[in-house]
Amino acid sequence: MSGTIHGTVLGAPFSFPSGQTLKVNSILVPPQPEDGVILIKSDNLINGPVLALWCTGDGTGHQRGSAFLVAPGVAVTAHHVIQDYEGKEGLLRADAELVAFGQQGGLGLTWIVRSIVTPEAGDVALLMMDLHTALPEDFSLYVFELGARLPRVGERGTVLGIRSNLPDGVNMLDDKSRHLGKLEAATIASSGPIIDLYPLGRPMIDTPCFSLEATALGGMSGGPVFDARGLVIGMISSSVAIEGGYVSTASLLWQSLWFEIGPTWPSGFLGEKFRLRDVMFPPEADYVRTEGDGLVYVDRPD
Repeated sequence: MSGTIHGTVLGAPFSFPSGQTLKVNSILVPPQPEDGVILIKSDNLINGPVLALWCTGDGTGHQRGSAFLVAPGVAVTAHHVIQDYEGKEGLLRADAELVAFGQQGGLGLTWIVRSIVTPEAGDVALLMMDLHTALPEDFSLYVFELGARLPRVGERGTVLGIRSNLPDGVNMLDDKSRHLGKLEAATIASSGPIIDLYPLGRPMIDTPCFSLEATALGGMSGGPVFDARGLVIGMISSSVAIEGGYVSTASLLWQSLWFEIGPTWPSGFLGEKFRLRDVMFPPEADYVRTEGDGLVYVDRPD
């Protein structure tokens, strides 16, 4: 997205009228041919599954970071972005509602986080969300394709996230009309070479991760990281400025693939229990398997 998101926020989760069904499509994000930062235009379908994660209350909001849709009502973000809101009490406080905003086809999408699942270690968190936006009959929801491949050093990768133009807060919601008054944000992408692999983790990130020369600015933590095929294989955990650019570190999603979660929207679409592994790009799921209490990575034959 680029500019201001407009829309109406429903007081209750959207319920499909009789005869209307949910259509879901996946999207790949191959790397840009050149290094550097680009601004994603508002009509790009990428804007649907990449989300700005906000804490709202009293008609204002503050961006916490980014997130991304991997299935209807299920998003991935960074644990350090939402750790202050874990548990029912934090999510249900009127002054600390956790909300994710996206934009697809000119329609502002508002997702309200209902529960959070996090691992015992690492920086990956899963969000279960309800959609509070009315969908037109011909609407297709876009999600990102997941992969499990450990990338190669020298391969190009892409980071993607949303940065608010007004980081100190913004007038967002009129309580009477439920109208999303003003939310200014920009979707940013940056591609560059992968420079280091840490399949056993590294200092500050004790789970598998990798680094690439790509720019992740404030607000982009929790955004997706894509490999050369355009599949999401990681999530932005950190970024540091170096001479001539940035180095970003991405947490791999391996551990989160096995979590059993209970999606909340739409009711029954993904069943009562669901794992990210269930919606992975075939045959990606076969490259990661459990053995005992840990994960063993099975590398691709290529």
